[in-house]
Amino acid sequence: GSDIEKICEYYHLNQEDIVNFGANVNPIGISTHVKQVLASHLDLLSSYPDRDYQSLRNTVSEYCGVPADYVLPGNGSSELISLLIETRAPKRTLLLGPTYSEYSRELSLSNSKCNEFLLKETDEFILNVDFLCQSLLAGSYVEFAPVIEDVTAVPFTKTFKNLMVLRGVSKFFAAPGVRLGYGITGNMPFLKAMKEKQIPWSLNSLGAFAGELMLKDEEYIRQTRRLILS
Repeated sequence: GSDIEKICEYYHLNQEDIVNFGANVNPIGISTHVKQVLASHLDLLSSYPDRDYQSLRNTVSEYCGVPADYVLPGNGSSELISLLIETRAPKRTLLLGPTYSEYSRELSLSNSKCNEFLLKETDEFILNVDFLCQSLLAGSYVEFAPVIEDVTAVPFTKTFKNLMVLRGVSKFFAAPGVRLGYGITGNMPFLKAMKEKQIPWSLNSLGAFAGELMLKDEEYIRQTRRLILS
């Protein structure tokens, strides 16, 4: 799970000699269609992105089945985790682990008192529901799931105002270098507060356009799901 550059330095290896299993990125690689269209739109680099990313938010809206107003694009899910924690400023937090280390790192910077509840392999990583007095499900990358609609938490954003769902394109769309993520919440005041703290144009023009192409690439999505589900 380490950076491949650090691995090369430590073991004195050449990067091109390594098959990298350190990140669970789609083995198909980035969509050929997306690569071709992006290559013909490099002039976007000469333009500032739309501050509101309206076209991208509309695409996410259609892809996830939520209003575009619910969507906040960002520079990867890592930026959105940082913004969420900074805006919410929790005094105490509970992390279900194993999970992404960026949660604990950002919480440590906010001086939040963080408790961890580590799920056990012997229990098939199922949460002890008595511990939290309610049923919670620990999620995987949802787009790889057999039936997304059965496990996604996105529809709950229409009902619960204390929920934000974060997604990115790194794993399913094999595009970690694009640094595109988006958050979805029905809590408009909270989303507005996060946006006010966000650096303007945090997502570049090419990345925003790439996100639109990826989420609309239905053939690539079908191809990936056929491979992974097999």
